[in-house]
Amino acid sequence: MPLPQREQQGAADPPTSDRSAEADDSELLDEQALIEACRRGDRSALARVLGQHIRVLERVVLRMVWDKADAEDVLQQTLTTAVESFSRFRGESAIQTWLIGIAVGISRNHSRMQKRRRVYHEPAPLPNALLASEASAEQQAHDRALLERLQRHLSLLSPKRREVWVLHVLEGRTIEEIAQIVGANQFTTKSRLFMARKELRRRLRHDPALSPMLRGGNS
Repeated sequence: MPLPQREQQGAADPPTSDRSAEADDSELLDEQALIEACRRGDRSALARVLGQHIRVLERVVLRMVWDKADAEDVLQQTLTTAVESFSRFRGESAIQTWLIGIAVGISRNHSRMQKRRRVYHEPAPLPNALLASEASAEQQAHDRALLERLQRHLSLLSPKRREVWVLHVLEGRTIEEIAQIVGANQFTTKSRLFMARKELRRRLRHDPALSPMLRGGNS
């Protein structure tokens, strides 16, 4: 007796799990091909990859540099460096992790140059889209003026301490990934985060407007 038409079609189709595996393999091959094209300097592939991660890079850079105009310069340097350096990308970390590492390094150099030149900018207010971050001190601030005060305290942290605090608390990155981004081992990364939290808590404790934030314990 012939099978019903629906069952015959079902028998011919591969199992759902097999289709999912095939799709995953196809996506992996597509990503590998895209990476290889980027390594060869294919401008279209580079634009596609950078476009996929540009929003994250914009957010990270602004949180590192704080000044909007400077952040735009740092972002442009990050993209230029990524294009020039992609031939050396070996896939030892995720592309986004690698790109953030470039952004953090350039942001750090920028902060050092600003300090040497003794050029200080009043930190620009964070865009509304950046105000909502899980497990961050910003969530506890109900007034933009408090957020601006907090930014001033963060800007006084050393670049290495500020970057691990931003990446962990605001960006939600793991210690393992942050260690890859900043080029340090996990012990050093944890130590920088501990010292950043300690220094920030001390600064907030002496700021009457922000000391109530310490009750939440998220800094």
